[in-house]
Amino acid sequence: MDLKKKTIQQLETNLILMRIISIALFLVLILNIGISIYGISNKDNSYNFGSYFVIVTGAFIILLLLIVNIKKVKKELNTRQES
Repeated sequence: MDLKKKTIQQLETNLILMRIISIALFLVLILNIGISIYGISNKDNSYNFGSYFVIVTGAFIILLLLIVNIKKVKKELNTRQES
């Protein structure tokens, strides 16, 4: 993501969108982890829920990447507002 070519308004818009997406993704992942833990603990065939749990926990990497990008955009906004 090339932040230096974007305007302050575009950066602020991107920041808001990334925050909304990360909050929504976090809530969906927490819900899916709860469903998979419930399925593992209460169902006889827990293999499907076990693999589902692995996939959901792997999706947390996307959330971490969003958080890193949010920090980069915040840093760029701070440096532009200081100068």
